[in-house]
Amino acid sequence: MSKNRKSNHALSPIHTAPAAAPSPVVRHLLDGVIRRAARGNRAAIELLARELRPQMVEHAEEHMARFDMDAEDVVQNVFLALLERALGAPPRAACAVQWLLDRVTLFAQPDLAA
Repeated sequence: MSKNRKSNHALSPIHTAPAAAPSPVVRHLLDGVIRRAARGNRAAIELLARELRPQMVEHAEEHMARFDMDAEDVVQNVFLALLERALGAPPRAACAVQWLLDRVTLFAQPDLAA
């Protein structure tokens, strides 16, 4: 290539970094149940209590920051908040199970919610 011709490689779209692909949202079998529970659906809350409560209690135990309640109390408060529709709804673009476990963490560590 002669000195008078400039290289177009720096301007070529082929040489630009590819845009990051959005990360896929992991879906769980209970996502729909959690979304219904967040709307106060009692049957959905009952199903969650049967199917997900042990994992919720374990998650609460891992994140406990308060000594005036135990993990069972934390999970019970989350279920009460679901019943009262106090938690809002999980974002459509999020895994509802992870959203629910995040709520458990916030109830176990109330200083995080402040």
